[in-house]
Amino acid sequence: MKKYPIAILLLGLALFIMTGSASAADGYFYEVYTNQTTAKVGDHVQIEVVVDTIPSDQGYSLNNVTVQAYITPRLKIESVNVTHGTYNNGTWYLGDNYYGVASATFYCLVNGTGTLTGQFFLRADNDENRTNNYARIDIQVPFTDLKSTARVPGSLAPGQVFNYTVTVVNMGVENATNTKMQINLPNNIEYQSYTATKGTFNPQTGIWTIGTLAYDNDDNESDNPLGENATLTLTLKVKPDATAGTYNITTQTTCDLSLLSVFQASPTTALRIT
Repeated sequence: MKKYPIAILLLGLALFIMTGSASAADGYFYEVYTNQTTAKVGDHVQIEVVVDTIPSDQGYSLNNVTVQAYITPRLKIESVNVTHGTYNNGTWYLGDNYYGVASATFYCLVNGTGTLTGQFFLRADNDENRTNNYARIDIQVPFTDLKSTARVPGSLAPGQVFNYTVTVVNMGVENATNTKMQINLPNNIEYQSYTATKGTFNPQTGIWTIGTLAYDNDDNESDNPLGENATLTLTLKVKPDATAGTYNITTQTTCDLSLLSVFQASPTTALRIT
């Protein structure tokens, strides 16, 4: 039997491997983007994740390819559409012998404030370059933190005229635009008049339209961190036939941005009629 040099045998084995299976490729994130970089609570946003291989050729493929998606719970995933493979519970499976471009679209509901993050990790058994296998997207959800305080006399008598004073202050990091407060008076209290340092009050609807309360954008840490405030004083009268007891003035404060402290922004004030 004819003997061949070892070098020739090794060369033949290498040629067999090259022709019998595809060469490894470099899998990477071609693009990760969102249709909204700034949002508010209740918005529906989309995150697009696009992966590709170099070279993008059938002769160069990846095996056991997955993309792990870690999206903050403040972005609730409602559905995911993929152009290749399957998605299940945080993992996008692209499978074996994968090459070329594929995308996954995440449809999410914004239900929190601050910086909402999506992080993505591409993994493959034979990836030639693992330095480009991570991508991140941030969506900013600004917030306001309004706080309100209200004052009334300690006790009231039937027929008494008194003042109800409520103050709203912006303690957040964004302007509170389109700020309003709904004020609900008990049936045994009559409206007389009002004064306001900002905005207008409609006695028919009970709505105090405040407008914009600016936040404190001064970086001087020694300053008072409170932003702009507004005060409304309602002159009210206890009806002469009011019976003794405790009655509440309730409020509901809203603005365009998310309120971190809706209870602090919407005080309930007890009226004690003796």
